[in-house]
Amino acid sequence: IIDHGVNTKKFIPETKKDNQFAISSQLIKRKQIDKSITAFANYLKKYDSSAKLYIMGDGEEKENLVNLSKKLGADKNIIFTGKLGHDELIKILAKSKAMLVYTQSDLNMVSIVESISLATPVITTSVPYCSSYIESENLGIVDDNWNEDDLRRIATSDEYINNCMNYRKYLPTEYKAEQFLKVANNFSY
Repeated sequence: IIDHGVNTKKFIPETKKDNQFAISSQLIKRKQIDKSITAFANYLKKYDSSAKLYIMGDGEEKENLVNLSKKLGADKNIIFTGKLGHDELIKILAKSKAMLVYTQSDLNMVSIVESISLATPVITTSVPYCSSYIESENLGIVDDNWNEDDLRRIATSDEYINNCMNYRKYLPTEYKAEQFLKVANNFSY
C-alpha cells in the first residue's frame, strides 16, 4: 500500500511545540472525538491544567462535544475552531504536541500524514492503515484505548518529534510517485 504524499515545501516542520494538542476531523460519531475529549479532560486534572486542545472541523456532533467539554470542566481549555483553511490548520497542527485520533473506522487519513510531516506525532487507534508504521517507526502512540497517560508520555518526550523529522524523507509527493512507478514497472499485464 502506498500512502498519501505531502507537499513538504508547504508543510514546514516545527520542533518547538506549544502546550497544546490538536484534532483535525469531521465532528461525527465514528471519529469518537468524545473519547479524545475525555482523555484530554483527564490529562488536565492529572497532569497539566494549562494545556489546550484545538478541535478543528465541524459536523453533526459539535453541540454534543461542546456540552461534553463543559460537563467535564474542560471547556476553558478546548477551542472549537470550526472548519479552517489549510494554512491556518497547518499553523495550529505544527505547534501542537500531538494530533489526536480515536477513530473507529477509517482506512487512510491524509491529516495523519500531514501531521507527521509537520513533526507533530500522532496518538491513534490501530484502525487507520498508517498506524502500523506509526508504531514501528515510533512516530506516536498506537493504542485502541489510549488515555491521559499516553498524552503525558508524548507531551514529555522529544523522541517522537525527532522520529517524525527523520521520517519526513518518506512523505513527499515525489517520493510516493516514485513508489507508484516502481510498482507499475514491475507489474506484468
